[in-house]
Amino acid sequence: MPAGACPPRNCQRRLAAALSKSFFCGTIITVKKMYFTYILRCENDTLYTGITTDVARRMAEHFGRKKVGAKYTKSHCAKSLEAVWESADRSLASKLEARIKKLKKSGKEELISGGAISSLGEGFSDDVYRRAELSEFEL
Repeated sequence: MPAGACPPRNCQRRLAAALSKSFFCGTIITVKKMYFTYILRCENDTLYTGITTDVARRMAEHFGRKKVGAKYTKSHCAKSLEAVWESADRSLASKLEARIKKLKKSGKEELISGGAISSLGEGFSDDVYRRAELSEFEL
């Protein structure tokens, strides 16, 4: 990779998970933490929305492989990860989470099936919130 070139997005994510600062081609780069907003489906067909910086870790918590996790998913048994959106910072992820939580179930199902984030109203853009492929995460 040429000096000064940005690594591909999936490499940036791996770097962010492993390091907060690193030496790359003789210069210090700071890797900014990515935030993710996600929707889970529970065994009773309800939907749970949350945010995290580490999707794989958070799913292990929700699916009971760790002793921590959300009170809701402990009592409603998380079944599957349905959708994930990537945000540049915590504020953006929290805004998306709050907006999704205000939706009726039909609105959440529409997002899961590929509906545009821009349909949520002003301030929500598909350029700001990138829909992540579930295959990007080791679950």
